[in-house]
Amino acid sequence: MKRKIKIIAPNLSGKGGTEKVLDYIFLSALIREKFNLTLVLPDIPEYYEWLNQRIYFEKTELRQGNRTLFILKQLIFDDIDVVICLGPRLCYIANQVKKYLKKFFIVLSWIHFPVLGMDFMNPKYLKYADGHLVINSETVEQLETLGILKNNIKVIYNPVSSQKIKKQDIKQENLIKIGYVGRLILGPQKNLSTLFKVVAALAVEKKIELHIVGSGNQDSELKDYANNMLKSFPVKINWYGWQEKPWDVLPYIDVFLLTSTFEDFGLVLVEAISRNIPIVSTDLLEIRDFLKEGINGEVAPADQVEIFKQKVLKVLKYDEETRSNIYKSLEFLYDTNYDERFIQAIYYFLKCLRGKE
Repeated sequence: MKRKIKIIAPNLSGKGGTEKVLDYIFLSALIREKFNLTLVLPDIPEYYEWLNQRIYFEKTELRQGNRTLFILKQLIFDDIDVVICLGPRLCYIANQVKKYLKKFFIVLSWIHFPVLGMDFMNPKYLKYADGHLVINSETVEQLETLGILKNNIKVIYNPVSSQKIKKQDIKQENLIKIGYVGRLILGPQKNLSTLFKVVAALAVEKKIELHIVGSGNQDSELKDYANNMLKSFPVKINWYGWQEKPWDVLPYIDVFLLTSTFEDFGLVLVEAISRNIPIVSTDLLEIRDFLKEGINGEVAPADQVEIFKQKVLKVLKYDEETRSNIYKSLEFLYDTNYDERFIQAIYYFLKCLRGKE
């Protein structure tokens, strides 16, 4: 008999890395063979077309009316084996329903951003989950600091597909092609002001093509900011807007640059590496599972423009053998085994927490 799983995912935009992982799970024939999956959305995605274009739309519950009552209805009036919560407070709500209404489902957290230090969430609610799915080893350590036992945590790295490598253009002397994919916001999380400062520093010595894929509610302000900062330098900026398949529109680029002050798994970074593109990123704990300096990229402290510049110049000097083997550094992440890892993690918690196989 198939186990019934509800995945409750708040605050999805329809454009992020979490959505890509949900796509993979719901489209996996092997996972759907084992589990009856339903996606529960307490908030309507900003990019609603994301749902319209998905074949699993009929397996999605969209909020109608009061948000809390909608969530409670999903938990109370259905026979569920597993509730997977993508937000900490949802773990508390599911736990209380289970406790006071004598429900027998297990509650799993599955957080796609750093557990500690985030102003928009209270990690104490994670203690109400029976078990935890995490997307990197750093989150394991963060959960342990909250008093959560390691045997109640399972690491499932986000799925990454091996990709066809784009052929490198004929290298133009003194030209660097830099890529960025992500939300366009002026705030500290994406820290794009540092990205533009790094580009300006490089442009003192080199010609730069900056290729940017993404959108946000501050598009026009960000473009004005970038154009004003870089107008005196030999920099050509190509703005592509949001693209469902960003790597299809990007040309071959020499280096991928990320200046965020925090990420969850850093899916866009592994997407770059899988395409044999070296990365230069802020030194984030969340990416240490896969970023290997001198092999697939380099790291720099946040806001240290000169160090970022030197690290970009360093990856441009990778020898041909290193450059041609960047994608191989992710072999442990490629999605050939993701389905099995996900299934085994769910069965692990079912067996440990409910005595079921």
